[in-house]
Amino acid sequence: GRASGLGPEHPLIRTICSDGVTVPGRLDYAERGGLSPAAPRDGGGAGRKVIEAHSEVHLLPNDRGDAALSAKIRSVASQFHQNFSKGDLAANGPLVDVAIRVNSNGVEFSGRDLFVERIQRYQGLFPGMQMVDEEVLVDGRRACVSYHMEGQHLGDLPLPDGSVLAASGKTFRFRGIEFMHFNAEGQMDELLTISNFDDLLGQLR
Repeated sequence: GRASGLGPEHPLIRTICSDGVTVPGRLDYAERGGLSPAAPRDGGGAGRKVIEAHSEVHLLPNDRGDAALSAKIRSVASQFHQNFSKGDLAANGPLVDVAIRVNSNGVEFSGRDLFVERIQRYQGLFPGMQMVDEEVLVDGRRACVSYHMEGQHLGDLPLPDGSVLAASGKTFRFRGIEFMHFNAEGQMDELLTISNFDDLLGQLR
C-alpha cells in the first residue's frame, strides 16, 4: 500500500513502550469525514478537532525476560477452551493460580474453585457447547484469546433482569475475547472475559 507520510513527530504517531513506561502524547482525530492527509503536523486544519489531550500514557507491566515461560504460556492459553469443548472442565483447575482473580463480563470473583465452578454452568444451559479459538496472542506474561462459542440452547437461561429464557432448542454462534495474565510458574492468575451476549440473546429469542 501507499505510505501514509506521517512521521514520528505527527500528533497521531506516538511510540508506545512496554514494561510500565510512561510516554507523552496527544490524541488527535478528524471531527468528521475521516482523517485528512493534508492536515498540518500541528493537528490544525479544516475538518479536524483535537478532542482530548494526554499528558502521559500508562501501560500494563509485562515481564518479557523468559522466552521459555512465554512459550509455556502460549501452550496453556490454548488449552482452556480445548478442555471445555471436550467436557473436561476439571483439567482447567491446575492451569490457574489458586487465588486467580476473574472479571467475567462484569462479574468479579477470585479463587480456583469458583473459576472451575462458574464454567460448569454452561453444561446445563448449552450441553456440548464448543469454544473455538480464532487467535491466540502472547507477549511476555500476557495473552489474548479471540474465540467463538457455538452450540444449542437446551436449558433455561436466567437473565440479568430476573426473568428466564426457556430452552428454545435453537442453535447459536457468538464471539468472545479474553485477556490473561500469568504468574512465574505459567499459571493464569488474572482473567478478563468479554462475551457478546447481546448477539447470543438475539439468536435465541
